[in-house]
Amino acid sequence: MDRSFASRGRTPINTLMRAFVAELATAGVPDPLVQELTFAAVCDDLCRLAGEVTPPFVACLLGGAAPGECTRGPLAIAGPIAALCARLLTELRAGAIGRPLAEPLAVGLVWADLCRLAGEEPPAAVRALLDAPVRC
Repeated sequence: MDRSFASRGRTPINTLMRAFVAELATAGVPDPLVQELTFAAVCDDLCRLAGEVTPPFVACLLGGAAPGECTRGPLAIAGPIAALCARLLTELRAGAIGRPLAEPLAVGLVWADLCRLAGEEPPAAVRALLDAPVRC
C-alpha cells in the first residue's frame, strides 16, 4: 500500500516543511535546518500549515503544562499530518529519546524522518544533514 501524501491527494510533507523552514528563515533563524526545536513545536506548526487542528497532547504541552500533567498516550489523530507525527512520536518513544515531544531536535532531521514515513524523498540539503558529522 502506498502511504505517501501525494498519492492520496494530500499536501506532501516536503511542501509543508519547505514552508515551515521559509517561516523560520523569515523570522531570522540563520540556518533553519540545523535549528533545534521541540518535536511538539514542529508538529504544531506543520498541523497549522496543513490546516489541521493541533493534537490535544501537543497543545497541552505547548500550553505550558508540565510534561507529567499531559497524558502520555498517543496523539489524537485529527488529520494526515497529525497521523504522520504520531507515527514518528511512536518511533521516538521506542528509541532513546525519553520525552520526544519536549526534546529539541534538528528541524532537518525531523524533516528526513517525516519524509521516510511519508514515502517521500527529502531534498538534497536535508539528505546532506544525514551524512554530516555529529556536533558535540
